[in-house]
Amino acid sequence: MYKNLDKENIKFTHLILLLAGINLIFLFLTFQNSWLSDDYPYIFGTKLYNLIQEQNFYFFSTQENRFLPIYWFITQFIPPNYNVWIIIVVFVYFLSSIALFFLVKELTNNNFIGVLSSILYSINYSISIKALSWAVFFGHVFNAFLGFLSILIFLKICKKKNKTFLIIFYFFLNLLNFFITEGALIYPIICLSVHLLFYRLDLRKVTISISPIVIYILVVFVYTGKFLPIFTERLDNNRSQQYEKIFNKEQDSELYFYRSTYAPRNFKGYTLRAFDNLTSSLNISSLEKSLKYFDTENFLQKEIKKNLKFYISIFIFLFASTIYLLVINFKKVNKKDYINYLLLYLIIFFIYTVIFFRKDISFALSFISSLIISKILYDMIKVKLKIFPVIILVIYSLPTIIYGSTNFQYFGDFSMKSARANYLEYETKIKENNLYKKTTNYNNFKYLFYFKNYNNYENYLKKYKGHSLRKFYKQFHTNE
Repeated sequence: MYKNLDKENIKFTHLILLLAGINLIFLFLTFQNSWLSDDYPYIFGTKLYNLIQEQNFYFFSTQENRFLPIYWFITQFIPPNYNVWIIIVVFVYFLSSIALFFLVKELTNNNFIGVLSSILYSINYSISIKALSWAVFFGHVFNAFLGFLSILIFLKICKKKNKTFLIIFYFFLNLLNFFITEGALIYPIICLSVHLLFYRLDLRKVTISISPIVIYILVVFVYTGKFLPIFTERLDNNRSQQYEKIFNKEQDSELYFYRSTYAPRNFKGYTLRAFDNLTSSLNISSLEKSLKYFDTENFLQKEIKKNLKFYISIFIFLFASTIYLLVINFKKVNKKDYINYLLLYLIIFFIYTVIFFRKDISFALSFISSLIISKILYDMIKVKLKIFPVIILVIYSLPTIIYGSTNFQYFGDFSMKSARANYLEYETKIKENNLYKKTTNYNNFKYLFYFKNYNNYENYLKKYKGHSLRKFYKQFHTNE
């Protein structure tokens, strides 16, 4: 059964069908989901803006402290039907898993590891769920697909002589990716790291790997007069202090704050972010959202929060023990590969945890963790530890199965049940042509209301004609 695992015995068409099946199941389980939060101003705000300007689309728009023209160009074309858009996003996620298969296969020269990595990546909803469910968070799924593709192209550049076209394509993919979200900046760094870890040093290839970042920084500087202002802003302690005022000092609220996007960059903040990213890369963190669904009395959640340091210590001990046992049993395995993969993991982990300081966009962390786990399973089979791969696969997959049984109800700070109730409330008010200002999250509702009832308010909304998109948002938010 386990012979010739590194050969082409696992057909690519079988992999495609399996990955497609995983994503179709996800779509089926989340079919009742709907728009939420920033979906309304971003998606319906841009559509309303184009109606007011009497145009089909705008060519260029971005934000004051961020240069994301491709993101804003795409946003205006998001279909007004939630499920249609999510099908597109999930399809891109499916494409990213295929790109990851070819990337891992190229990096490891092993078909089995490539196949397994793409499967493990696909079911790691601890990392991908937010971008797959929140419509305007799509950029990070697109980043993953284009990012994996760019790494694959870079690996080809490292091996081929005639590579002018590949270099141009590499630059194009990365710049396109940066203009979607800045989270894509990690992929050229991964390319640089891969070159330094797996190939003989070549300064020309080093230059090629990081040049897209240099070009992007210069473009942002020309446009904003600042070097990557979004990172400067998020390093500002005043930003964290402003958000901290929202939360009280009770344990639940303080812990929530320290695990949020707005957490302060101090020892406690970095420690919790590191823990979240580690558990996410192992597909464990989704258990928290499943627990929230099943533990309606919050008994277990309170118990875990009360003894959080103890449980973290137990997790670290078990994790370290597992690594030790693997080292003991892998005496005949080439440890250089593991050292390189682990170093690559640590580089990616550091970027997400310390530089980006995020836990919800780490698709590249899902890539490298899937690769390492797949490599471990492959070597376990090779040394005839046949029961252990099954145990590891069950442990890795079980959180996804449990999470799926909740229909992925909770993710990030959102509840899809609440989002659906809000949307149905909005639809009722729209049919009644009732712009009721006490509607739940009115500042979201008004964008959908005016878009769907545009014909009734066309003359009233002409006061926004001739505005830029940014000016429209500011005045519409204030006036309406």
